[in-house]
Amino acid sequence: MENAALSGGQMACSMLFGTAIITYLGLEISRLRVLMRDGVDPASRHVASKHSEPLAWTFPSLYAFFRDVAALGLVLLVAFMCEKYPLFPRGEKSWDGDMYWFLCLLLLVASVMTMRKGKCTDILNRDQTEEWKGWMQFMFLLYHYYKAEEVYNAIRIMITCYVWMTGFGNFSFFYIKQDFGVVRFLQMLWRLNFLVILLCLSQGNTYILYYICPLHTFYFLLVYATMRVLPKHNHGKWDVRFKLLGVGLLIYAAWDLFEGEVFKVLFSPFLSTAPVIGAKAGTLWEWYFRTSLDHWSTLLGMIFALNFPMATRWLTKLEEQSLGEQVRVKGLTGLCVAAPFLWWVWEIFPRPKLEYNLTNAYFGFIPLLAYIFFRNLTPGLRAWHSALLHDIGKVTLETYLMQHHVWLTSNAKTLLVLVPGFPKCNLVVVSVIFVFLSRQTFYITMSLRGMVLPDDRRRCVTGAVATLILLGALLGLGWVFTEVGAGFPAAVFVSAVAAMVLLALIHRHLNLNLWGQARHGPSGSGGLTGLRAPSSPESVISLGRVLCTLALTTCLLSLPLRHLSSGAQNGQNSGGSGLVMTPAEAGGKAQKLAVTGQPSSYAAMATTPCLALLNEMGAWSKGGNEWMWNREGEMKCGFRGFDQGALRALYSERETVIMGDSLGRKYYFSLLAGLGSPAPEANNTEAKVHQDLGWEGAKEEKMDISFLWRPYAKDVVEEIQLWEEAGRKPDLVVLSFGLWDTLHNTPAADFEATLETLNQVLKTMDEDAGGDGKVAVGASSKSTPGILRLWMMPTTIVDSKLLTADKQERMTEARVATVRRRTYESLVQGGGVQAVLDGRIVSRGQEERSLDGVHYDDPVYDALMQMGTNALVLWEKSGGGDEMKDKSKEVAIEGAGRARRAWRQRFLFEVDARPSEDIADWEPWISEPHGGHEGLHSIQWARRLQDGIAVNRTLASGVGIGGASPSISPQSLKSKEVDGSMSSPTHGAIILAVLLVMLFTMDSYFGASIVGRLLARSSLVITWEEAYEPLLSKLLRPPSHSGSAGQSCVKAAQQLGCDDSNTTRRGRSKHNT
Repeated sequence: MENAALSGGQMACSMLFGTAIITYLGLEISRLRVLMRDGVDPASRHVASKHSEPLAWTFPSLYAFFRDVAALGLVLLVAFMCEKYPLFPRGEKSWDGDMYWFLCLLLLVASVMTMRKGKCTDILNRDQTEEWKGWMQFMFLLYHYYKAEEVYNAIRIMITCYVWMTGFGNFSFFYIKQDFGVVRFLQMLWRLNFLVILLCLSQGNTYILYYICPLHTFYFLLVYATMRVLPKHNHGKWDVRFKLLGVGLLIYAAWDLFEGEVFKVLFSPFLSTAPVIGAKAGTLWEWYFRTSLDHWSTLLGMIFALNFPMATRWLTKLEEQSLGEQVRVKGLTGLCVAAPFLWWVWEIFPRPKLEYNLTNAYFGFIPLLAYIFFRNLTPGLRAWHSALLHDIGKVTLETYLMQHHVWLTSNAKTLLVLVPGFPKCNLVVVSVIFVFLSRQTFYITMSLRGMVLPDDRRRCVTGAVATLILLGALLGLGWVFTEVGAGFPAAVFVSAVAAMVLLALIHRHLNLNLWGQARHGPSGSGGLTGLRAPSSPESVISLGRVLCTLALTTCLLSLPLRHLSSGAQNGQNSGGSGLVMTPAEAGGKAQKLAVTGQPSSYAAMATTPCLALLNEMGAWSKGGNEWMWNREGEMKCGFRGFDQGALRALYSERETVIMGDSLGRKYYFSLLAGLGSPAPEANNTEAKVHQDLGWEGAKEEKMDISFLWRPYAKDVVEEIQLWEEAGRKPDLVVLSFGLWDTLHNTPAADFEATLETLNQVLKTMDEDAGGDGKVAVGASSKSTPGILRLWMMPTTIVDSKLLTADKQERMTEARVATVRRRTYESLVQGGGVQAVLDGRIVSRGQEERSLDGVHYDDPVYDALMQMGTNALVLWEKSGGGDEMKDKSKEVAIEGAGRARRAWRQRFLFEVDARPSEDIADWEPWISEPHGGHEGLHSIQWARRLQDGIAVNRTLASGVGIGGASPSISPQSLKSKEVDGSMSSPTHGAIILAVLLVMLFTMDSYFGASIVGRLLARSSLVITWEEAYEPLLSKLLRPPSHSGSAGQSCVKAAQQLGCDDSNTTRRGRSKHNT
């Protein structure tokens, strides 16, 4: 573990939870000592307590606190090890329709068998809402596990329901309890963000990756602000309705008008266009995309909650009528609700994913309200619920977060494998572990909330401030350790020292007499002589906890040693020190190769010195997240990182071709991202990957960048021969091949013959281009370098992470090393290419970030792309290619002139957008409803507009970017052009009209119940006074009656599904947001 680079956040988590685990073990041993000596449990008050009491300086309280923190630390350690150091290679997601629907039917049967009748028959009672969340969460998780693209639209609706419930539940709480204090506010923020912040720190991820948490937090703040402003008007007949209408107008302006310009003004000060983990196009676009999908849902939930007394009274009064009256009114109202639902099913629901995304915010409420109406149609339907689904629904937040790393891995992109070769058995095993950890995390989170943020205002604020100070101090210390190169041992040392100090303070303050006489034992039996065998159940459990904690911690921390051992073995098989030696090491061995067949030195064979040093003058930062050029490379050769403006200037008026296998495609995506136009297919596991891709910049830039899928060496030869016949002369060619030749057992003799042919046709390109005869890097003879040709050497293969049996057998590091050697001998020594981009050097030390043993996280390819760009600049300076345009040359050199520029994880540069570009410089992409970023198969045909942020975009699915026509027809898009955003002023206006109907008719079902009553010619009329005055008379009762009013509030809150009663000892709260 000491060789694994930890970030500052990971160091902070190591110190925090390391201290907690050691302190807990000390307290548990102290408890066991007292139990064995006196037969009295010092933590008995905690064990017998039914609630999480505020943290206090007593043994039971401290024992409970450190036990919960230690348990949470072990859960996060399990998640970290599953993510970073899995026991077995990760599994690939694959669609299995039979298994998917079998599990859905199995859930249906189990749900019916666990039906229970509750006491409450109110609309959306607590049992019913938990059941609702439960079955949606089950479908949501299966969707991720089986990559069930077929049910995407249904999953999208389920997320809409979650956001709707945020508005409904929180509005109900504030309306009933009128509690806008800091306690409620902090407790809610804790519930939504405590676990996700710890996951961000421990996993090194960004907040936006777990997008559900920021989404619900934002909409909670929206509800809070709405009810907190002018709270005296929250209970007026019309005041609160006009307030909600004002909120609707603000939402309409921010998301539906001016093509997102208002949204940009509101959020751009807080969000960035720089790509990060979880937001390839930047957090600003990602946040716009996520919020746009459901920007009306929370407000619709608030309005439903406001109209809830009317809906309840209408249903209650109707069910007092005759059966015939009930059937007639409910039937006609049901038809009025079902009619728009059937229209939605016929017209909206079947649309392709990308087109459907543009409609969800405006029509997603239709199936939602239809479900509520028919689910609550009769008292029997309202009373019964499934206990199984109810239990699943209580831990939806924890299951959403933990699935990224325990059920799935690679941030939900791959499957966790614990039973290799048996996928169904593996599903059962990992599911049991996943559910257990999720439930325990829920209980721990709620229990800690009760201790750290109790209902007492002073203690709550003190706990919040102390938590922030502690976390800030640990992050600062972790950052210092990272900067000075102190690794995991430093965190262990700090944890041990801190735990010893804490235990000493606890024992001294509480005056624990651990080694004195037994209080109830024989006279004179002190020290160890007073101990008894741990025969009582409490003693056995306590001893078991100590042993299990030690064993689990030891086993988990041993996993990195296994991986490091595996990596060392790979290094031995591959030649140990790597591909490139320093010039001093190379000595006079220019033509010698290592035992593994890898080139011993580029520098020894170079006649263009800086190009030869391209792979030797950079290294990863201490934290492993930044690739940086060293000072010698900057001073002697001018190596640097290029920002967006410099890249655009440098690649303008050029044709760049990246040709080869998936490594070349990764290089292509990194280049587009650096240019400010991240490709939507970059992280799209559903897009067709074995195909050509193309992209052109703005017209004035005349930029042509393409990727050609040519995975075999012979494919590359055939393509270049076609260029020769057609007279095609690109300015820059980047080659990457060999992996498929290795995987599919291309005969060695055939491969070597193909390489010789390739070397000749590459040199022929120079002859056709009419170069000036300068000597290339590694060339044995002079060649005319009019076209810069680069070979990207395959990255390190991590054998232990290869996913499939054929790769584990035939695509090992040892076999790929042979391909590297043969290619180097033919193309580099033979003069076919002018420089090498050494993927093995760049991927060295990054093995734990390999997703599948072959491919790595984006920073690796971003670093290779920057190397290639530096090679292009050096090539230009040496006069190797055509003269650059004056403007391009000035901008490129000036923009690249900042010394020691580091680029950040996943994307290496900040977007330096000009005012007229901004959002238009990124090509918006539409992603999945989860943090894994799968299924981004969209086409956006982008053109930059000089006077705004709009980007014209036509949506298609399953194809790449470039000259091909979109596969989706104008007719399927209703001949509508989507202008640079997901906004629709027309659809937004329709929603505003629906809001007006719901607000001022006071009907929860967009006026359907009123229409149904009119059609039935029923005399059933509900007035506002009839529905609200009994409730408001209790809520607004004078303070002298506060006791009974408080009980009435609790009852009303329970009916509205927002009871927030105190957390029990194990964190079981009736309110689970």
